[in-house]
Amino acid sequence: MVVQVSRSNPRAGDGSAAAARAAAAPAAPAAPAAPAAPAAPAARIVPLLESHLHALARLAGGPNLPAVEERLRSAVGRHSGLALVGESGLAGGLVGLAIPGLFGPGTAALVPEWGLGLGGLDRTGSFLRLYTAMAETWTSLGRGIHIFTIPAADLELEETLRWLGFGLYVVDAARDLVAEPALATSAPRGVEVGLATLDDLARLLPLAEAHEAYYETSPTFRVRDAEGTPEEIMAGWLTTPGQSVWVARSEEAPTGRSILGFIQLRPAGSDVPMALRSDDTIGIGGAFTRPEERGRGVAAAVLAAALAWAVDAGYRRMIVDFESANMPARSFWLRYFRPAYLSYVRHIDTRLVGRTGL
Repeated sequence: MVVQVSRSNPRAGDGSAAAARAAAAPAAPAAPAAPAAPAAPAARIVPLLESHLHALARLAGGPNLPAVEERLRSAVGRHSGLALVGESGLAGGLVGLAIPGLFGPGTAALVPEWGLGLGGLDRTGSFLRLYTAMAETWTSLGRGIHIFTIPAADLELEETLRWLGFGLYVVDAARDLVAEPALATSAPRGVEVGLATLDDLARLLPLAEAHEAYYETSPTFRVRDAEGTPEEIMAGWLTTPGQSVWVARSEEAPTGRSILGFIQLRPAGSDVPMALRSDDTIGIGGAFTRPEERGRGVAAAVLAAALAWAVDAGYRRMIVDFESANMPARSFWLRYFRPAYLSYVRHIDTRLVGRTGL
C-alpha cells in the first residue's frame, strides 16, 4: 500500500475488509469478550536463538519453509526476538525488525508475517505473553510504533490485536487468476484501453503527480518515501523490463487530459508478504483515475485489460495493497481482490518511549 494504491512498507474503517471474509468466519457473539490475560506461565520466555529457528519457521508457516527459516536466520542477532519454550519444545516466537523513519522521526518495530509463530492450544495466551515482554523492550529502545502483518484468515489474532489497541493500516489482497481469470466489463463509450509507451509520458505526468500527492490528503494522511520525482517514477515504470502501465484514453478529451487513468504492473517484490511472492504472481504497484472520471467504469476497464494480459502471460495470481483509510482504493479493490494479509499498527504514547522499567 488507489483509485490510489501504494506499494511500500507497512498491508477499514467501515469493516469492509472483514466483510470480505465473513462468509468463511464463524458468527461472532453480540458482545465479544476481550482476550483473557495469560495465566501463570508454564513456559519460559527466553531470547530467540538460532536453535529455535527451525521450529519457529514451522509455526510461522508458509509455502516455503526453508525461505522462512533463512529469513529468520538473517534477522536473529540484528533484531530483537523472543521465544516461548515449554517442556515439549517451542510454543511460540516473535522477531521484530527495526524500521527507521516509517512514520517520520523515530524507529518502528515491524513483525512481518514470517516473524511470528504460535503453537499449542492457547495461541492467544502465548501471543499476549510474547508481546507484553517484547513491547517493553521495544519501547525502552525508543521503538514506539509496533506493527504486525498477519494472515487475513487469522481472526483470533486479529481480534487480539484490536483489543491491544492496534488499528488496521494496510491490506495486501490477491486475486486467483485460475479461478477468476477474467473481469466481465467493457470500457465506457469513447474510451479505449491499452498499453502505454514512453511517448505517453507527458500525458501521464499530471496523473503521476496527482497520484503521489493524493496520499497526504484526508483521511489517508500518508507520506510516501518516493524514489524520485513523479516524472522519474513514471518513466521508470514505462521503461523497466517486466513492468508495464495500462491506461484508459478518451477520444473526446483535450490532448492534455486524454489519459483518464492508469494501472501499473510489476513483479512481486521484497515488500510483498513472502507467501505472495512467486514467479507466477504479478503485482499492482500503482493506480490512479482522474476524480471526475470515477464511477463510470474507467478503472474497471483498465483492470480488465491488465487481468487479461496477465492471464495470457501465464500468471496465476495478481496482488495489490492499499491503506485501509484510503476509501476510494478500498472500495474499488475489495470488489475484485480478497484480503490475504493485514498490517496492524499501534502508536505508543511518546512520553513513555525510551523509558525503562515500564
